[in-house]
Amino acid sequence: MKHIISKEQTGMRLDKILMTLFPALSRSALQKKIEKGGVRVNDAIVRKHFFVRLGDVIEIAEEEKNEKPREEMRLEPHIISETGEYVILDKPSGMIVHPTARHESGTVVDFLLKKYPQMRNIGDDPLRPGIVHRLDKDASGIMVVAKTQNAFDVLKRQFFLREVKKQYIILVYGKVTPQEGVITLPLARSTQKRTRFAAGTGAGRTAETQYWVEEYLKMYSLVRVEPKTGRTHQIRVHFLSKGYPIVGDVLYRSRNIKKPLSVRLMLHAEFLGFKDTTGVLQEYHCLPGEDFMEVVKMIGR
Repeated sequence: MKHIISKEQTGMRLDKILMTLFPALSRSALQKKIEKGGVRVNDAIVRKHFFVRLGDVIEIAEEEKNEKPREEMRLEPHIISETGEYVILDKPSGMIVHPTARHESGTVVDFLLKKYPQMRNIGDDPLRPGIVHRLDKDASGIMVVAKTQNAFDVLKRQFFLREVKKQYIILVYGKVTPQEGVITLPLARSTQKRTRFAAGTGAGRTAETQYWVEEYLKMYSLVRVEPKTGRTHQIRVHFLSKGYPIVGDVLYRSRNIKKPLSVRLMLHAEFLGFKDTTGVLQEYHCLPGEDFMEVVKMIGR
């Protein structure tokens, strides 16, 4: 797109000119476009504070057709393993497990029903066929999903009785001390924000999280976590309460953190151990993906 500066526009700042041409875009979005070289004046790259003159030719580069906003990018789980009774998935960060009022499509359930339509009637909730546990939308990692009603009943009972072994890898701000321990603070829904949970309230539900520091990375800690209870947001709230918020957590973060180190929640479900329908112990591992490890590498050792 090209635009020639008129007499009335002479002397105006470039970003303000663009605001009149693209009213649907925010000023910050337009400034970023200028800084990335997406806007030229007289075929030259300029800064956002450039003042235009009469007759100047502004040329705005069009977005590539295959470029999509982050929230519209297609995400799919990776199938780690499967049997006739269950499937083991690696869920990517940013993908929700089952449909909700705010996320009706693009879920793990959508992926599963497309691949295994026979799973539609498995379980006790038509919106969550085969789902016996979940991961937060912004977390990544291993999940087991039942493919038969028998497997669903067996797995669900183990999760209810806390017989399933789960381990996570998290990256947190600060040097966690002691290097290993157990956090036993109860959790309750926040009285200020109903979508959040808080630790340490007397009326809360019991919650227990065991942890081991895997490695110190400058002013961060890479920690292995094994929750003994399965409360909503348990790991995130427990570590925030101890002063070690998880990197990339926009819901539970310290006020001192102005600029996030990562665009994703640095919480990854790495290990899952359970008994199959014959009573045999099954154990599966799922290493963190490239998006997780890139943040670790960026910090350096």
